[in-house]
Amino acid sequence: MNAIENKQSPMFPKQDYIWYAIDNNDKYIYEYDNDLKETMFDYLDKTNIKHFGLLGNGLTFSFDRESGTFYINNNPIDLEIFIEDKKLSFVGEKDIIQFKMAHTDGVIKKNQLQRYRRTIDGFFMGYKMKIDFDRKDLFLQINIGIPVTGEDRRPFVGIKITSPIETICNVKLNKKETSIELEKDKSNFTNIYF
Repeated sequence: MNAIENKQSPMFPKQDYIWYAIDNNDKYIYEYDNDLKETMFDYLDKTNIKHFGLLGNGLTFSFDRESGTFYINNNPIDLEIFIEDKKLSFVGEKDIIQFKMAHTDGVIKKNQLQRYRRTIDGFFMGYKMKIDFDRKDLFLQINIGIPVTGEDRRPFVGIKITSPIETICNVKLNKKETSIELEKDKSNFTNIYF
């Protein structure tokens, strides 16, 4: 069975999602291919990537590097961020981000540690970028988070902004709206659930 073509992680059930990338020559690169051959994220030429995402459980979460648009199953999500009524543009140079939240438990038998068991709690991917905001640097990070343990497993968009000014930031995700009180030169963040 070709797991990847069916939007399934070839590492399932050990790992629910894998990252994938499409380079500028339309070549697909996978964290694990169907033969379980691994590509390390740290060795990926991120300057040559035009599309990046996660796939698993019959779903894809991804973004276009040039426009900054995020997609779920190739359908764009409607994300807008406004600071002082100015809509931020997501066009520009971006650093690709992907990481996993995990924990490790020790397995003990007869008061002796037998082995460790690693559990992935969530998968994250997105980008960070610098934006010129009124001739000052604003730093923006946008991630899609996919929790796979715990009670609340709703995917979300995480937004982190380091602003050169103290103001209110308004965020629209599909039809949901929220605001963030930005403190000058501090990381300010919010999660918006789908």
